[in-house]
Amino acid sequence: MRLRFTFADQDLTATLEDNPAARDLFSMLPLDDLEIDNYADNEKIAYLPRKLTEEGSGPFENEQPGDLCYYAPWGNLAMFYGQYRWSRGLIRLGRFDQGPAPLLVRGKFPLRIGDYRITNRRKTMNIQRAGSQSSAKGPGDWFTGAVRIDPLFNPAAPGRVQGAHVTFEPGARTAWHTHPLGQTLIVTSGLGRVQREGGPVEEIRPGDVVWFEPGEKHWHGASSNVAMTHIALQEVKDGKVVDWMEHVTDAQYGA
Repeated sequence: MRLRFTFADQDLTATLEDNPAARDLFSMLPLDDLEIDNYADNEKIAYLPRKLTEEGSGPFENEQPGDLCYYAPWGNLAMFYGQYRWSRGLIRLGRFDQGPAPLLVRGKFPLRIGDYRITNRRKTMNIQRAGSQSSAKGPGDWFTGAVRIDPLFNPAAPGRVQGAHVTFEPGARTAWHTHPLGQTLIVTSGLGRVQREGGPVEEIRPGDVVWFEPGEKHWHGASSNVAMTHIALQEVKDGKVVDWMEHVTDAQYGA
């Protein structure tokens, strides 16, 4: 079972688990009059017209950003874009196929949830117009310094590639991280720095293309006095595009 979520110019899909609560949610489709909003600093929420069944619910493991959950005490969907832990009343329904990045857009928006098999039947060419998607601030858990993320596209099955335009202000950089299927960076402006674990810090300039292998620990960002922008391309595997780790220290960065 797959769902399509549309809000704030975002169009993303989620694959549901085979459990009673997920099947109950699927039976309610389409849901056209919902509202999605930020809650705390790691999730978005949306209240459903009625509560879902709690049959068969209980503790679960392997909590990840990009999980789609249901919080039974309040009757709301919980869509996590940051780290979280299971708590009583939380039921995992599935995972977003594009990972957590599309959920970073902040604000309150109308939300529609539909059956992917129906909503995927389009009659016109899909053109994502420049400026049609909202920018998002890079979360402090994943970045050091000022970072802006401009979504480019999310994969539509059977595709797996996701793209984003990322701008780092001087001194800004990612935390150490890996990608399950690797990552390609295409530098479009400025002057940047990249490093893979065990290797030297290297400068990158417009036109450079950087490839990180699957599971290769690395970071990337701007130089100390010049901003840098790149296009980041990565593939989704089991609803995940990245594993975030510790922050890059000033000594590692070479400030």
